[in-house]
Amino acid sequence: MANITFILGNGFDLNLGLKTRYTDFYPEYIKMDVNDSDVENKDALIHFKSLLKNDQGKWENWSDFELAIGKYSDEFEKAEDLIGCIDDFTENFKQYLKQQSQRIDWSMNSTADTIGKSPFSKYLFRFYDYTSEKLKNRLVNFNFKNPGNNVIDILQLNYTDTFDTIFSCFKSYGNTENNFNIEGDIKSNLHIHGDLSNSIVMGVDNIGQIINKDFHKHEALLDVLLKENYAYNISQYLNANLIETQEIAVNAINSSNNIIAFGTSIGKTDKRWWKIIGNWLKRSDNYRLIFINSHKNDIKGNSQIKTILKSKYNKEAEEKLLQRFYGLAEWSATDIIDYSSQITVDFNTDLFKFDLGLKDESKTLQPA
Repeated sequence: MANITFILGNGFDLNLGLKTRYTDFYPEYIKMDVNDSDVENKDALIHFKSLLKNDQGKWENWSDFELAIGKYSDEFEKAEDLIGCIDDFTENFKQYLKQQSQRIDWSMNSTADTIGKSPFSKYLFRFYDYTSEKLKNRLVNFNFKNPGNNVIDILQLNYTDTFDTIFSCFKSYGNTENNFNIEGDIKSNLHIHGDLSNSIVMGVDNIGQIINKDFHKHEALLDVLLKENYAYNISQYLNANLIETQEIAVNAINSSNNIIAFGTSIGKTDKRWWKIIGNWLKRSDNYRLIFINSHKNDIKGNSQIKTILKSKYNKEAEEKLLQRFYGLAEWSATDIIDYSSQITVDFNTDLFKFDLGLKDESKTLQPA
C-alpha cells in the first residue's frame, strides 16, 4: 500500500484553460476606478496600483506578488493604508476567480459527460501512466500497481472549487471503466489556504519578508499579512477552521510515502510547507517527491538538434526548480547530496487533462 499526497497549485486551473495567473488578473485590477473602491485613502490605493504597474512583467506567479507586498511595505508610512490596499486587492481577486470559475458550465450535460468519461481516478491512482518515460523508469520499483490499496490525500493551494466540482461530478456519474476504487480511498481533500466560499489567505511566510521594520510591531498588519497569523484569525473570527485544516494537511504529508506536487510555483511565501516536505523526505530513503509542472518550450520537432536543445532547456528549468526547493526546504549541501536522488521533475505531462469547453470570459471585472 502507498500513501500518496497530491499538492495542487494554480497549474491545475491553468490546465483547464482558466486565466488564473497573476499576469491575467493584475491588468484588470489596475485599470479599475479607485473611486469605486471603499478604501478610505484613495491616494494610497493609487500609489499601490502604480507600484503594480511599474513592476509589470517582473512577476508571473502569485507567490511573486505575495512577496512583493512585503517589499511594498517600505513604500507606506501608515500600516493602515497598506492594509486597505491588501483588502481591496484580495476582494477583487476573489471576484475575479469566481468569474473565471463560472466560465465552466457545470450544468451542461456535455460537461458531466466529459468528466464522467475522463480517466479522473486513473489520474490519481495511476498517475504514472500520464507522465514521461523518465519518470516511469524512476518509479519502476514502487508499489503503485495495485491502486485499490493506495490512499490519496489532496492538498490544494488553490482557492477555486474546480477540482472539488470535477471530483463530485465524477463520483455522481456512475460506474464506468474509468471509475474504480474512488470511494473510500481519497482520505482528505483540503484547501490549506482557504477557498472562495469562505475566506482566502494571501500574504508572506514570515516577518523577515516584510521590508518595513517599523511595521514588525504593528499587530493588525501582522494579523493579515503573515499567513499563519491570517489563518488563525480566519479560524477565530470567520467560521472557517483553517488551523485544523492545516494540521490535518501536515499529518497527511508526514504519513505519505510519495508526494506529487502538480502545477506549483514553489514560492517563498509558502516556505513553511516546502520546509515540512523537505524534512519529511529526509526521514526515509523510500520516500519520493515528484514535481510535475508545465514548462514553455517553443522548440518543435524531433530532429537530432531540436531534441538536444529541448532536453537542454528542460534540464535548465528542472535545475531552477530544484534550487528553489532546496533553498526553501533549508537543505544543506550534504542534504542535497544525500537526498536529491529521491526527487524527480517532469514537465508538460498529460496528467489532469480535461477539455471542458469554456464560456467566453467577461471583458470587464466588476468591483467587489
